[in-house]
Amino acid sequence: MIRGRPIEDLTTQGFHYITAITKPQIESLLARGVLTMSLFDQELAEVLPDDGPRYIMRRNPIRAMEMGTSRQEKLHAVQRQVDRQNKYLQEHPKARVHVAVGKITALCRKRRLDAWVQVTAQERVLTLTVDQSALAEQQKLDGCYVLKTDL
Repeated sequence: MIRGRPIEDLTTQGFHYITAITKPQIESLLARGVLTMSLFDQELAEVLPDDGPRYIMRRNPIRAMEMGTSRQEKLHAVQRQVDRQNKYLQEHPKARVHVAVGKITALCRKRRLDAWVQVTAQERVLTLTVDQSALAEQQKLDGCYVLKTDL
């Protein structure tokens, strides 16, 4: 994947390029209105803005399903760890709840679930809460690919 300056260098030397863009770049194009989510519903779509490169996009439903499955597996792994921490807190009255919350929060951050999973403690019992709207936002671009080219 090439970006920025290397693309400029290629075009000044008379070469053309085809490169993939990142998820944050796709989100930026969506926010600016260059792309719309409905374009990903088609088998293959392209956008030719007046002032820029050509974008070719596609949603791979199999990859989207794989990403969703992976996300659920991560959530189940964190839930198993919450169950272990709850058992530990029950068996050890001197154990500190905030330490257990910190461990689970760090695990969520490590597995990149912290944007849509929160850990709460109530009476020495930890629970996971899934923010469905944040999860839907995370899933929005699952399986979406965009190529950028000057051809």
